[in-house]
Amino acid sequence: MRLQHYTHIFLVFIIFFINQSNQLIFLREIKAYGFPYYKMIMSLGDCKDRTLFYERKVWPRIRANRIFDIYYKSGNPDYIVSRVELGLVVNDTGCQAYSEKGVGYQEFAATLFLPTNMATLFYTLTIFTCSPKIRTKEEENFKLLIFYDKPLNRSFNDSIID
Repeated sequence: MRLQHYTHIFLVFIIFFINQSNQLIFLREIKAYGFPYYKMIMSLGDCKDRTLFYERKVWPRIRANRIFDIYYKSGNPDYIVSRVELGLVVNDTGCQAYSEKGVGYQEFAATLFLPTNMATLFYTLTIFTCSPKIRTKEEENFKLLIFYDKPLNRSFNDSIID
């Protein structure tokens, strides 16, 4: 009976500590499972209009705790991060991701904690934005090129020198 009492006190302490840590926890959702792997989607934010960044990696088996630091900064201040999705195919569901500031800024930082003794990890990171599309200088200059939108009206037999 005493063990249950201490367990409840410990759980209350953990819940209080997580609530006071000022970190945003990613929403975890298990999409599929099959022995021994789980397909998980961890997300933060809600609007995903356009993709700013995409990464896909496979990490080998390591017998230690793994901590992934994620950092992204948009080169254009008009694009802000509105949603981040982490896709994981893992053999353990004890994964957790946190972010200090969350989404809604030009830069995004988060930390992904993975458990000990994991098998091979399949990992995808997608960062989205809902900012309005703004033409870059390269797009504007591309339209000014003569071969892009201005047809040459001279015939082949006309001389260039008049």
